[in-house]
Amino acid sequence: MGSVEVSREHLLVIFYQVFSPEVEGGVREKFADAELTLYQSKSGEPVPRELYRNATILVTFTDLPELEDSLK
Repeated sequence: MGSVEVSREHLLVIFYQVFSPEVEGGVREKFADAELTLYQSKSGEPVPRELYRNATILVTFTDLPELEDSLK
């Protein structure tokens, strides 16, 4: 029998403020089994499309992907 590789979830958190070390550490601890990307959005600048395309879980307040970037 062959082995099956299980891919990790990729959690993308987008927020407009800087993540404090305490917040970042808490998120990393809570989701230790997931790949994690914390991204600080900038007013008037779109979030890079590849971030959305690689994410399996998205946490955001106002930055939403285009439909084609949210489908895998």
